[in-house]
Amino acid sequence: MESIDLALIETCVDRSIRLLQRTFQRHPTGGGWYHDLETGPPGPSATAVGLAAMRLIARAPEHVPEATAFLKARQCRSGDRLIDGGWAVNTSHGIPVTECTALVLWVLARCGIQSTASGPDLRRAAQWLACNQNPDGGWGSLLGRPSRTWLTALSVRALSAARANETSVHRGVRWLQEHGDDAGGWPEVPGSPPTTTHTALALIALQEAGIPADDAGVRRGYSWLIQRLDPHKLHDDEARYEVYNVDHTSANGTASPWVSTVWHPGLPYAVSALTRCADEAAGPLLFTAVNTLIRSQRGDGRWPGLDGVARLSVWDVWPYLDALHDVETMRLAHRGDVLVLLRPGAMLVQRPSVRALEPARLLAGARRTRWQSLLRRHWATGILVVSVTVGAIAALLDVLAVRDLVLGLLLPVILVFVQTAMRPSR
Repeated sequence: MESIDLALIETCVDRSIRLLQRTFQRHPTGGGWYHDLETGPPGPSATAVGLAAMRLIARAPEHVPEATAFLKARQCRSGDRLIDGGWAVNTSHGIPVTECTALVLWVLARCGIQSTASGPDLRRAAQWLACNQNPDGGWGSLLGRPSRTWLTALSVRALSAARANETSVHRGVRWLQEHGDDAGGWPEVPGSPPTTTHTALALIALQEAGIPADDAGVRRGYSWLIQRLDPHKLHDDEARYEVYNVDHTSANGTASPWVSTVWHPGLPYAVSALTRCADEAAGPLLFTAVNTLIRSQRGDGRWPGLDGVARLSVWDVWPYLDALHDVETMRLAHRGDVLVLLRPGAMLVQRPSVRALEPARLLAGARRTRWQSLLRRHWATGILVVSVTVGAIAALLDVLAVRDLVLGLLLPVILVFVQTAMRPSR
């Protein structure tokens, strides 16, 4: 029987949190993280996920005030509604982009951080996303740039978490529903082959936006994901990177081009999607994938990088932490439990007090307890059933007269009435 040990997940989480604590960087406006954890200066995307790791997963206030102050300082202010409220990455020439703004808004809203005088303004961030949504309902890096699955799903998640701009959410959901592959998966951009990574994030976004698990498109998407996901591989070879050119032309006609790169460690996103899946066939896949994540973590708290480079990247930490947190917060699961997959659709939860026992012994004990409980509750009925059966056989064989049979059943019947009368009412 395959199992997930949540205590091992806690060990993985602790290693990663220690790594993020070690790589936190002070800054004149607060502090944070850069995507390359050993260099600087801090950037808003890495700082946002580092903040989430501390507040949401580690449940510790360490570095949260500094990171919040840094994100407030980096939020753009402008009279231009296409600029005001967003966040720029360190390489986008001060121009806010969806890649960063949607991620920061999603993280802050998910952590329960509210708009305050000392923190970022979530209302303005949500308004930036709404203003930069394309006419087709999707999102590119900026208004007018081609809509992409990753950015649209991330924006839908952000606005859903912030409970803002419902019209934009509905339009984004429609874009996702209309741009999935006929077989059920989602591609990087419309017209390209679907990938497990983009399919996983699209499914998460649709469900967080309120699309039910029994929706035909969601069921078809999960069926596609279950059939194609390799739970033994961390990276989706079809979607390791998402690289594309972006350009912005200012009011004075100055063009500012740059290259946008989004890293995709595929398996963590698939794990997060499978924790939300209602299909029984997802269970074995989820258990195998989670154990792949646990086994693959390195001693310093990160996971193997997408490109094999030895540098410390926040994207080799955060997506895995987020996925493991989704596993820990699944229904019925608590920290320290062992989850045992009995069969698709059936799971045994071992609390810490009995985690050392073999599942077979627990199940045997449960069966004995069930039979003992039935015997205590229905012993009189059992005596009556045995008496009727034996008496009937004896009467048929002329060993016992019918009159004697009826008289012999009086005591068992009386016992049944007495037991029923003594049973406490609910």
